[in-house]
Amino acid sequence: MRLRLIFCLSVVLMLVWQAPVSAQSYTDYDLKAGLIFRLAKYITLPARAYAQTPKKMRVGILGEDPFGTNIELFFKGRQANGRDMEVYRAKEVKNLLSCHIVFVCRSEKDRIKEIIAETRKFPILTIGDNITGFYEAGGIVNLNETTVFEINFQAAQKSELTIDAQLLKILQPPTKSNGKD
Repeated sequence: MRLRLIFCLSVVLMLVWQAPVSAQSYTDYDLKAGLIFRLAKYITLPARAYAQTPKKMRVGILGEDPFGTNIELFFKGRQANGRDMEVYRAKEVKNLLSCHIVFVCRSEKDRIKEIIAETRKFPILTIGDNITGFYEAGGIVNLNETTVFEINFQAAQKSELTIDAQLLKILQPPTKSNGKD
């Protein structure tokens, strides 16, 4: 049975931003950078994933980068699981296989099966940018336009990723009691 959870924007915003809201406006990709950071904190990769870079959390951006330099600015001085965040960019997935997280840009939508086939050989958290069929192809997290996302728990398990119980607890769908919401 395929597990599929879809979460509302309010839950995502709660996970992404701890600071109070100010007059500053954020783009979709500023919010997505924050979400990548939060997911990095709640997902554990096996120790062998850090053999080459024990003090770094590498985030790869595959394809036509929608973040610009904002993602580096967001990650600057931040750590996920005690590791400094570093950003790498590439047009070919083979150049990002040493990354711990790979954000797959929309420009790569026609190559999803090939990308997932390559990344699933490694403990890599794959995140799709609103790509149809990403979840079904075995991608782990898919973000859509409204920052709602899906998590493919089976694909995470196959990639040897552990999802922190706190994330699961926060993201549990509401339950009905006595016929009331």
